[in-house]
Amino acid sequence: MIYVVIEPGQSGDGMLKSLSRSAIAPRLRLVRLAVKDPSALHLNVDGDPELFRSELQAALDAAEPYQAMAKREAAAEAAKAKEAAGDLILDPNILGRFAGELPRAGLAGEEKIPKLLFLALTSRLFDRPVSVAVKGPSSCGKSYTVEVVLRFFPATAYWSRTAMSERALAYSDEDFRHRHLIIFEAAGMTSDFGSYLIRSLLSERRIRYEVVEKTKDGLRPRLIEKDGKPTMFFAPILCGDVTT
Repeated sequence: MIYVVIEPGQSGDGMLKSLSRSAIAPRLRLVRLAVKDPSALHLNVDGDPELFRSELQAALDAAEPYQAMAKREAAAEAAKAKEAAGDLILDPNILGRFAGELPRAGLAGEEKIPKLLFLALTSRLFDRPVSVAVKGPSSCGKSYTVEVVLRFFPATAYWSRTAMSERALAYSDEDFRHRHLIIFEAAGMTSDFGSYLIRSLLSERRIRYEVVEKTKDGLRPRLIEKDGKPTMFFAPILCGDVTT
């Protein structure tokens, strides 16, 4: 069991966000104090060791399991989403509704590709999301079609870039679980190493990349690991001239 003091405000919110990606989340207990942190609590009791110990112990006894908090917030978010969705939840033809909105979104005369992209992006919620490559001649509107479809999804559904450095995926702080990685030009991932990282995530569902860093104790190895189990999965959408 691991106790974590959650400070009020943005600092605590950032801590909770980082904990959501942690493998130790099931063991966590969230401690909320009436003051900022244990140091402030110590000052608040004028340094009295017995009073400090008793108040801290009371806070530990009242600590909430992280998973209980996460389930409560997920239920609240689901209720909010259900209310926002309205009658869409009961509509048996969501794709038809989506196609009907495309002209108003600025895309007319094309339904098949947008529908396929809509389904692929929705598959991010599954254990094995679908990967897509949009292929076609230059300047035929591939990127625009993808951009229009993305308007129907929240920003948390995808992570888009026109290009990235070959080691960007390994060093990124982004949480890619249940998200699609979107590269708007095939040329943006021509790096052999960058393509290798993407393939590793697609096949092995994780990245384990070891680097050597300079420290006060000299050169030391550091393992950068992005675990894709059980739900983290990259699904690139390539909007460019690709042949495979």
